[in-house]
Amino acid sequence: MIKKSILFLFISLSITQFREIEIPIAFHIIHGSIYEGYVEQSSINEQMVVLNSAFEGSGISFYLHSVDYTENLIWSFLDSHVYKEELAISPLEVINIYTVMFPDAPASKARFLSPVA
Repeated sequence: MIKKSILFLFISLSITQFREIEIPIAFHIIHGSIYEGYVEQSSINEQMVVLNSAFEGSGISFYLHSVDYTENLIWSFLDSHVYKEELAISPLEVINIYTVMFPDAPASKARFLSPVA
């Protein structure tokens, strides 16, 4: 019975204290060259639109905090904690998204989420 009361109290407080949440996003584009794994700013902007569309009406929105480009051929093929630790921006406060190439990726092009239908 106590657990149910605490849960009800939590839900009640959550509903009455509802507020908009804005979440910062930092993109880290790790590429081998302008032709290998490079992601255009327009693609990042489109991804932000898709992300916000998916959460529309939820009280959660995302904004672009920063974009950085790192040209490093070795890093561009890895999923490594090394570059994540080096490039991360305030990981407790900002969602850090890293793009890298994968050897079997067609045309060496990064792919983002598609709009929700």
